[in-house]
Amino acid sequence: MTNPGEGKVYAKDIESEFDMRRATIAGILQLLEQNQLITRKAEGSDARLKEITITKKALEIINNVDSSIEELEKRLEKNMSKEERENFLKTIDKLSKNLSQN
Repeated sequence: MTNPGEGKVYAKDIESEFDMRRATIAGILQLLEQNQLITRKAEGSDARLKEITITKKALEIINNVDSSIEELEKRLEKNMSKEERENFLKTIDKLSKNLSQN
């Protein structure tokens, strides 16, 4: 991403990263801000350039989701050998490649 400041994120970075229109990103950011998941702060004298920062509330949600995913993975892998897991992943990889060919 091309940022004026190291490690900072702006709407234009998200637009280019996800190849989405400015209006679409603006609507998403507005919704995230309304739900207190991000903050936007004007950068210097250019009020159009707003740094996007994730909030503590969003970080807590991310941590909860990560924990839920880890728990689900453990439940899915329960009673499976390493070989069974590896074979399963190879099969899924083959299926994915088959789908991407057309």
